[in-house]
Amino acid sequence: MVEPYLEETLALRDEFADRIDVLVGFEWDYLPGYADWMREQLDKHGPRTQDGILSIHFLKKEIIDATAEHFMQRALPLLGGTREGTYSEYYRTMLEAVRIDLGKYKPRRIGHLNLIRRFQRIHPSPGEYREEILEIVNEAAARDMQLDFNMSGIRRVHCGEAYLPEWLVEMIAKGEIDIECVFGSDAHSVDGVGAGLEEAKAMVNKIRTAAFRK
Repeated sequence: MVEPYLEETLALRDEFADRIDVLVGFEWDYLPGYADWMREQLDKHGPRTQDGILSIHFLKKEIIDATAEHFMQRALPLLGGTREGTYSEYYRTMLEAVRIDLGKYKPRRIGHLNLIRRFQRIHPSPGEYREEILEIVNEAAARDMQLDFNMSGIRRVHCGEAYLPEWLVEMIAKGEIDIECVFGSDAHSVDGVGAGLEEAKAMVNKIRTAAFRK
């Protein structure tokens, strides 16, 4: 399916070039142990793409964001049986994804940094994991990578929050971390395009207003 996708999207990019910049690309799942294969695929398809996101959806080859029940019954047992172990493994794997060499076409943007909190209203997070998140973000910044300012979590009834924590957005807005954030609606349909943009603006404006008052 890769070739038909590229042919169609590249044709659309050219067709609408005088009205909008269409960036063709992929969301790449990082799977430990498959770096060589990923590098081969990126070398093959990278020259024809203009954008890319590097994400984590699987731990120990088990999906973590399908349903809350699946998360507890299938993912957790593979990851030590605790939410603490699962969260730690997620952030450890994300850090590995940032650090690993995937060649010149490695995606620059880290997708939905806090996806592990997808079901946090049902299965509360065991912590904020600020230390782990800051290590990931600082490593990404050092490599001139970007963060996906992903707002799709606010549309998920069991999440209800952006996948960038507000405390992190505040640090970036204040210049304490020098990294570019790119808004992402994570649209899986036409109706989802741009969803969450107003909420993202409101978050940033609230931070700016609070900073100005100080």
